[in-house]
Amino acid sequence: MSIPGTFLLVILASASFSSQDGALITAAEGREMRLVYAFNSSVLLLGFTEEDLIDKNIIQWHFSKADISLPILDYYIKSKTLTKTELYKNRVDFNESNGSILLKHLQISDSGKYQIKVNLENSMEKIIHLDVFVPLSNPFIVVNSSYVGTTVELSCKVLMGDATDIYWMKEEQKLFGDDRLRLMDDNRSLVIAEAEKWDCGIYTCVMGNSLGQTNHSYHLVIYGLTISHKVILAGSAIAFLCALMSFTGIAFLCNQSNKEQLDIKVQNKIFFTHHTLAISSLIALICAFIFQLKVSGPSAIILVPLVIIIVVIIIVTISTLEITKCCMKHFTNIRKNNIFRVLKDVAVPFSDLLTIAISLVLLIEIFKTADKGCSLKADIQNIVAPVAIIFSLIALTLIVFFGLYNKRQNRNNDAEDQNGEEVVCLQA
Repeated sequence: MSIPGTFLLVILASASFSSQDGALITAAEGREMRLVYAFNSSVLLLGFTEEDLIDKNIIQWHFSKADISLPILDYYIKSKTLTKTELYKNRVDFNESNGSILLKHLQISDSGKYQIKVNLENSMEKIIHLDVFVPLSNPFIVVNSSYVGTTVELSCKVLMGDATDIYWMKEEQKLFGDDRLRLMDDNRSLVIAEAEKWDCGIYTCVMGNSLGQTNHSYHLVIYGLTISHKVILAGSAIAFLCALMSFTGIAFLCNQSNKEQLDIKVQNKIFFTHHTLAISSLIALICAFIFQLKVSGPSAIILVPLVIIIVVIIIVTISTLEITKCCMKHFTNIRKNNIFRVLKDVAVPFSDLLTIAISLVLLIEIFKTADKGCSLKADIQNIVAPVAIIFSLIALTLIVFFGLYNKRQNRNNDAEDQNGEEVVCLQA
């Protein structure tokens, strides 16, 4: 960007010429200048040479624009009397030798036509057109959305200055509006309709005015997955892993030839672990289905499996409570039902297979959606930490439970040993 005070100077020398407002100016020696200066800087408005002012009587500076006309100062050469208008008294320094003035602390309102006139008769005149601009601050780009299928709007903004020339580039190629790309708000906004993978890239906003240019680049990444999609991905991944571990454990246990030799307490711990993993996988799958409903809306293909999963999780939960011998008095009638007993025996293996199948379908669909954007790797990396944390919480829950379970069993064993000793003593 140009530094404050840098200016553009155009000199048109002519004995007769038109000014900016169209009035005809005739002078013995005519000159017209155009200056461009930065806000709050100072500008030197040139007068004439010392030779030009010999035998002259008065120097007058005048400012005008549109319907505004203001005198700046009058200087009587012979008496060396200077009279300044109140508005310019503290902002203008006058050079008596050549009639130049230094206008300080430029404001936007100082833009306009400055005229110096020497003598009232047989006068000499000079006109200077001054444009004052606020230097552009470094621009920044604001993006409203960056998901596949949405309308993405990139807005280029500056905190200071008024840009008169704005254009956009992508990968060093200038962009023009078409059916999908629209330039709005005097090119300040670039709108991409139904964003897709190939819209990813580096977009540069170039802004400029008469003082110079400045630009800012933004790396646009079109994400295939929204927050809801990421929850579905995380829930499906957790459900798949928990169900796979549970089913693998059951298959391994069923193939053990010496399973009859396992202590009943060890068997209960193993079965409780399988049930816990099965319940965890079903809960994760329900969460994934709830967010799938939010994304795609209600449909039979989602609601029917969701109802089946809820029924299965109820059966598995009751079966788990039976293993832990907790709250079973509330389910006495259900436990006597032959159909329930059959369902209870196959509940965990069935829930594992069901969860593995459904979670795989969800994962495949999510990966297809993610591939529509250009952030597949980032989307997957974003769910690694949540999945690891939830898995750790499940493992911690099992560890805490087994710790409490062992303490309770030890207390029961100690009580049984003590009762046995008392019986022996009584018999003796």
